[in-house]
Amino acid sequence: MLDVGSLLLFGVLLLCTLIPAPDWTVATVRLAVDGGLLAIVLVSLAIGMPFTLQYARESVPHEFWTSPIFMTTNRRITGVWAAAFAVMTAADAAPHAIEAIPLWVDIAASVVAFAVAVWFTCPFCDVGVV
Repeated sequence: MLDVGSLLLFGVLLLCTLIPAPDWTVATVRLAVDGGLLAIVLVSLAIGMPFTLQYARESVPHEFWTSPIFMTTNRRITGVWAAAFAVMTAADAAPHAIEAIPLWVDIAASVVAFAVAVWFTCPFCDVGVV
């Protein structure tokens, strides 16, 4: 899911750069990528195939793949990543909408959101989820 979605996302971004005189800044690219990743994660949840399944199945025995706990855990982890990408997308969009917001606020919010998602997902962290 994530591989195909990312391929499509970056394919669309490539097509957008082929349009004459694109006005892409680093902030614009971050907004497009974070928003695209959020869309991929939300679609994966909407169709009942959380994007984390493909990774979880690499380390979990086949007999657990249909377990309600396995699916619930994957939905929770995917939900946390969706929240992180939502925060990152909002943080990327905020300086475009309100010029008074300094760039460091966008960067700090993105780093914190990403770090929380990684911590929540980390199999070595004791958060009681995975």
